[in-house]
Amino acid sequence: MKHFFLYAILAPLALASIVAMSWPIIVSIFRREGVWGINAWRTKCPECGHPFPIIRWPANERQALWGGGTCARCGTEADKWGNRILKQPVEADSEST
Repeated sequence: MKHFFLYAILAPLALASIVAMSWPIIVSIFRREGVWGINAWRTKCPECGHPFPIIRWPANERQALWGGGTCARCGTEADKWGNRILKQPVEADSEST
């Protein structure tokens, strides 16, 4: 009876806090999109279907931070879920003209 408050109130509150903080990671794992989450499955190139290597070597900073790779066969860049990454066009500097 002495520790009833600890077990009955604080333990479920701590568990609910942990689940609430990790909810974005849990959702992104099941949706297989976004930068959060861990992909435990081997992905394939979205263009040619060639599997990415199990041990990857990141080609840029985004791949190093958030996962993903570049296809060795066709050169397509994909995120860790196997979705194609579209290259963003470089904007011209307005001061240089």
